[in-house]
Order: sequence, then C-alpha cells, then structure tokens
Amino acid sequence: MANNNSKKLKKKRKPMSPEAKRNLVNGFKSLISNQAAIDSAKELPWWIALILFVVSFCIPVIPTTVSLSKTYGASFMNGNNYGSDRGLLNTSETFKGEGYEFKVANDNLLHFYKAGSELTGEIDEMRGDVFEGYYNFTYFITSKTGSALNDYVTNIANAKYLKGTTTRVDNPKDEDKDNYYTPSYLILAPDTLTMAVYKNQKTDRATASAAGLNWKNTTKGEDLLTRVLTVKAESTTEVAQLKDVYDNYKGVFNETYLDAKNIQWRNSSLLYLGVYAGLILFLGLMVFLLTRGRNNPYHFLNFFTCQKIAWWASFTPAVLALILGFIFGTNMIGQMSFIVLVSLRVMWLSMRQLRPM
Repeated sequence: MANNNSKKLKKKRKPMSPEAKRNLVNGFKSLISNQAAIDSAKELPWWIALILFVVSFCIPVIPTTVSLSKTYGASFMNGNNYGSDRGLLNTSETFKGEGYEFKVANDNLLHFYKAGSELTGEIDEMRGDVFEGYYNFTYFITSKTGSALNDYVTNIANAKYLKGTTTRVDNPKDEDKDNYYTPSYLILAPDTLTMAVYKNQKTDRATASAAGLNWKNTTKGEDLLTRVLTVKAESTTEVAQLKDVYDNYKGVFNETYLDAKNIQWRNSSLLYLGVYAGLILFLGLMVFLLTRGRNNPYHFLNFFTCQKIAWWASFTPAVLALILGFIFGTNMIGQMSFIVLVSLRVMWLSMRQLRPM
C-alpha cells in the first residue's frame, strides 16, 4: 500500500510537445538546411540566434590567434646561421673582456664601461668585427633612436665590403657585385635591437629579426653580456659553448619580441572579430533588402528576423572555417574561408528559399 502511494507521489515525466520537438529538429537541421535556418530564426527565441551570432564570428578567429601565439622573436635564428653564432660569441667575449656592461633601466638599454668597480660614462658608439675565413660578423652599439636609428640601420644593411677583407666599398658597382659581400650584424640601441644574417661572402640576406622589439620585458639591472655568455657546466667543448651562447641570444630575442607579439595578437584578433561580425550583420541587411519586393513571399519579414536568419546560417560556415583555418594556417585560404563560406550560404539561401514568386 505504501509503495502504491509513493508511486502516485512521483511526478510523471511530461513528454516533449510536438512544437518543441519540431523546433529542436529544425535547430539541428539548420546546420545543413537553409529552410530549417529560416524556420528557426522565425520560431525559436531570439537569444539562441544571438548566441550563434557571437559564436560564429568568434570561432573562425581561433586559428589565427593560436598561430600568432606560437610566434617567437628568435624564429629567424632557427635556420642556417652562416657563422653568426661565432660572431655573437666572439664579439660578446671581446666586449666583456674589455670591461663593458650593458644593462636595462627604465625600459632602455644603457651602455657602461667598467673601470675597476665603478660604472663610468655612457658609450656613444661601439663596433666589433669578427672575420674568420669566409665568416664575417659586425656588432654595433649605438645611442641613436627614432629616425636617426632607422637611417643608421639602413646604412649598415646597405654596406658592401670587398670579399676576403673588412674593407668597405663606398661606391660599389653593380657589374662588380660578385666581388662584394655584406656581413651579418647585430645592432643594440637604447630602445630596440635588430639583427640580420647574410649568406657567406654574399650580399644576399638570409633572414632578419622582426620589427618592434624593445627592452620592456628584460630583467632590469641584469648585465646582458654576462647573461648571453653564461654556458652550462657540462658544455666543455667549443661547439657546445657556441650553441649555449646562441640559445642565450635566442632568449633575448624572444623576450624583446613579447610586447610586439602581444600587440599584434590583440590587433589581429580585434580586426578579424570586427570584420567577421560586420560581415554577418551586412548579410542580414542583404536578406532584408532582397525580401522587400511585393512578389516576394517573405516580404513580411522584419529587419530583426532577417538578421536572425543570417545569424542562424553563419554557424556552419564558422565551424568549417575553423577547420580550414587549422589546416591552412594564416595563409589566404585560412583567413578568407569564413568570408567566402558564409557569403555563399546566405546568398544561396536568399536566392533559393527567399526568392520572389
């Protein structure tokens, strides 16, 4: 008797209404069916369409943001270094041996000369050359900034030297270009640094650092030369020491790139979010305009409903663009896939399901 009473007290599960079941089916069918997307936009709550709108312009951006987060300031140093590893080691040892110290304070690199235990004076210009066989590397320290620094870097990058020597050619002739070369270089300035690697005894540049590097994320008060010349205890061979010093310089380039990387990541993400969201809204406007004709059976649709149609229709292109973005990366196919796919779907929907009689 007690069991019967307890069963009666249990709430009976209310079956899903035919309308709710139809809406649920339409919601899933809208992934591939244009008509289902239209029906869902008309019949389902507006906030579902709004969620789909936000998700649709956000997820195609994910591949780009992931790709940008994996970029590093030292990426240019991963290939053939054409002897620049030895150049960095030798010039750093030379400056360190002469008592120089390069320290960061107030986000600027300061150049000091160590006389005994005292730091005295700021150095205006310094230069170190390494020439061993067919390798050449030039290390510059300058106090120039802004446009003066840009001109300084351009002058160094355009320099031509006579092969086999460290003699600069002031007026190189094009017909004699096989007799010239440009050395790889590193330039340290108060607010930035730059490096370029040139092929051995050629004027062809192999690789170069990114623009916009700064010292904002570098440890304050740390001597840069001491840092880059610190090698592992087990690195007893010359090859191992070269690798350690080169890796230390990679760390410097990675941290000096962080600020530019974050800015690029933020600007690119905001740009794509704005473009994708604006495109979906524009396509909703196109649906509204294309249904205004008297002979169009959907001329009764108001502006907000037309927007919802575009929002519902955008989700599938967004998912496909997410997949293509990871496959093709940040090249043109990956970046344009959502724009092409969502435009094709919404316009096809307008011409087929919302066409005039």
